[in-house]
Amino acid sequence: MATLSPNLRKFYRQQSMLKTLYKQRVISEEDFLRHREQALIQSKIEVEEREFPYMPNLKHKEKTAF
Repeated sequence: MATLSPNLRKFYRQQSMLKTLYKQRVISEEDFLRHREQALIQSKIEVEEREFPYMPNLKHKEKTAF
């Protein structure tokens, strides 16, 4: 079985904690979904930076276009 990266372990821990808080009605469904979406976006960014470090950031594409 493959080991998880520290960032992925952190992501799963956060998701588990959020799910528990939501089930106990400590946080609302909107907060749960918002935090989940933010965590998914952040984990995707970290994975892309690790897998494709040589690719330029797409945000700056328009600035460098001729």
